[in-house]
Amino acid sequence: MCARATTGRSPDLPMGNESYPRVLAANGLVSRVSLLLQLATAVGSTWLLEQPGSSLIFGHDRLRQMQQNFANVSVRVWKQRFWMKHYKSPTAKSTLLWSNSAVVSRFDLGPLSRSQLKSSVRTTDRWVNAAGRKCFKGNKNLRGTQPLDHNYKFCVELNLNFVPTHEMHGTYTVHFARKIVQLAPMLLDSDTKDWVQVDGLRTIQALFDELRYDDVWDAISSSVFVNRELAAVCSF
Repeated sequence: MCARATTGRSPDLPMGNESYPRVLAANGLVSRVSLLLQLATAVGSTWLLEQPGSSLIFGHDRLRQMQQNFANVSVRVWKQRFWMKHYKSPTAKSTLLWSNSAVVSRFDLGPLSRSQLKSSVRTTDRWVNAAGRKCFKGNKNLRGTQPLDHNYKFCVELNLNFVPTHEMHGTYTVHFARKIVQLAPMLLDSDTKDWVQVDGLRTIQALFDELRYDDVWDAISSSVFVNRELAAVCSF
């Protein structure tokens, strides 16, 4: 989700100002993610959705609808906060993970020590202006925390032939990638997640044929899923 100051997003209005094309496009991307997560859950897959701790994405209408859909069929979603600093991030970076697997709790390595907080690279400059208001802006260190290159897809490399290297840059550190690979067998274990109960005698096509289309999602009218959109969700 884009920066709040230029999108009109707030905790009370997480969808932002959709008169801005980029806000509408970002919301459409999240709508597609919600569909992918529901499809992954329906076929018994495991997924992780990672966002900065301050992200407003989880207030998106379609993700809230997804949670309600899951609740209606007794499928649980686990939410885990942790510090990316534990995985050698240069910044403290409060992070929030959503998953349909209870194993997501293993990403939390506890609170940060005072020395870890002091050693963290600061990505913002803060000051009090003449009117007494607290202000801040991103500094040169912020660029290093931006998302990975769109072509970087370690999330789909969990065939365990993937070997993280120190040449990787971006949001995720090598240590975080290794943690995902380490936990992959448990994440994939069917006993760590809820299943959608369906009639085994009916095919997926038959279920789709019975769907009603009175809830049209205009925001996801495009039928093309490009790599940068699929990169928003890791489905194992």
